[in-house]
Amino acid sequence: MIAAQVRFSAELGARWERARQLAAQGDLPAAGRELQQVLHDYPQAIHPPFDQDEAQLLLGDVYRDQHDVLSARQWYETVAAHSTAPARREAAAERVARLPPPPRYWPMKGRLGSATLGLWCARREGTQGIAAFPELLTALSADF
Repeated sequence: MIAAQVRFSAELGARWERARQLAAQGDLPAAGRELQQVLHDYPQAIHPPFDQDEAQLLLGDVYRDQHDVLSARQWYETVAAHSTAPARREAAAERVARLPPPPRYWPMKGRLGSATLGLWCARREGTQGIAAFPELLTALSADF
C-alpha cells in the first residue's frame, strides 16, 4: 500500500512537470486541464515533490493568460489567503494587484455554455412584501 502511494506521488510529480512544460510552451488549455487534475489528486499524495500553492499559482497564471480574470483572481486569492509560505502569499497578492479591478458584477456570457439559466430580480421596500424588480432584470439580462 505504501509503495503504491509513493508511486502515486511520483506520478503526480511527473504530471506537475508536464503541466509546467505545457504552460511554458503556450498550450494553455492543456496546461489548465492537467493542473486541475493535479490539484484534484494532490490530497491523495503522501509526499508530492511540489507544494499545492505552486500549482494553484500556475493555474492562476494560465487563466490570466487566457483572459479569464475571474478564475485567475480566485486562484490567486486562495493562495494569498491560505498559503503557509510568505513568499507565495506575497506573490499571489502582487498578481491580484496587477489584475484589472473587479467589476461590480462579473459578466456571465459564455460561462454557462449551453446551460439554461433562470433569472428573477426582486426587491423589498419598507414593510411591504417582495416585489418584482424589472429594471434590474433588464440590466442584468444583457450579461446573460
